[in-house]
Amino acid sequence: MKQKILFLAGLILFLNISIKVSAKKIALIAAISKYEFCSALNTDKDVELIKTTLINRGFDEKYIFILRNEQVSKKNLIKIFRTKLIEIA
Repeated sequence: MKQKILFLAGLILFLNISIKVSAKKIALIAAISKYEFCSALNTDKDVELIKTTLINRGFDEKYIFILRNEQVSKKNLIKIFRTKLIEIA
């Protein structure tokens, strides 16, 4: 009985470690600062701060995707999800 419990505990620990090692952290930052009605907004600093924070939290820079201003559209968001996020995940 003790051997079975130890075996199961070891298996759970191994699976937990395996899952953590193989997990990839992926991020998409969509930043819009060009608005006709408000020129005071500027997301350039915010994007860099968010990106730095993500890297500090264990994200690989190659898995951080950024869309800015005109790039942020429904078409481009769907494209990024299909070609980058889903394929990587």
